[in-house]
Amino acid sequence: MLDPSMDMETWVLLTLGTVILWGIQGVLIKVIAGRFPWPIYYAVFGASMLAVSVVGWLISPSSPPGAESLTFMFVTAMMGISGALLLYIALKSGPVSIIYPLSTLNAGITAVLGIALLGEKISILKAVGVILAALAAILLSS
Repeated sequence: MLDPSMDMETWVLLTLGTVILWGIQGVLIKVIAGRFPWPIYYAVFGASMLAVSVVGWLISPSSPPGAESLTFMFVTAMMGISGALLLYIALKSGPVSIIYPLSTLNAGITAVLGIALLGEKISILKAVGVILAALAAILLSS
């Protein structure tokens, strides 16, 4: 659900911050993948996520979710973790300048699923933008 108190400017800035951080992270993962096996990276990544989660929970305490919600969160997290692992393995041997743009094709899948499963509305202009972004990722990867 969208936070109704968050204006468009705020979430656009947060998204741009994500893009910048993930763009830098892509290059850093390439460097790490050439030096360390993936289990070491994942141990550090997991410990980092746990630390951020604990701090977040301390700042904004909430009730623990029920079993159904935890299962849904677990499956969702495993998809992200599995995708990140595949990306890490790909970066170990392939060029980051091709792999990362190609990996952004997930945005098109997310957009289609958001429309189909969540009932999100999208204008023709925005649909064209999603298609052009997918084409850009393909062109950058070729």
